[in-house]
Amino acid sequence: MLVDIAEGERAGKLDHDAADENIEADVAALAGAYGIAGGHRSSISVEDSAAFLLLDDAPRLRLYPVGFRGLYAPGADICLFVDPATTTITWSTPFLEAPATRR
Repeated sequence: MLVDIAEGERAGKLDHDAADENIEADVAALAGAYGIAGGHRSSISVEDSAAFLLLDDAPRLRLYPVGFRGLYAPGADICLFVDPATTTITWSTPFLEAPATRR
């Protein structure tokens, strides 16, 4: 959609199932270690029902549910979206969109 705008085209509308807007990710099921494209490592931990993201040597980041089975880390601008059929996590940042695989 942004590419369309940059190329002078009219932006299309995003298609989504409105029922997914309020579905939160099951953070307890997502806890564990993951590998991301480029050899990066990360993990999701849950403490007292709060979720945290740990990336390589970076400080841990609090994750907040955002609907669409997603989690968001403010400040780092990282969104994690879960495919309920495969439990695959898709990383979405301003600079990267890649699948994360459980290690």
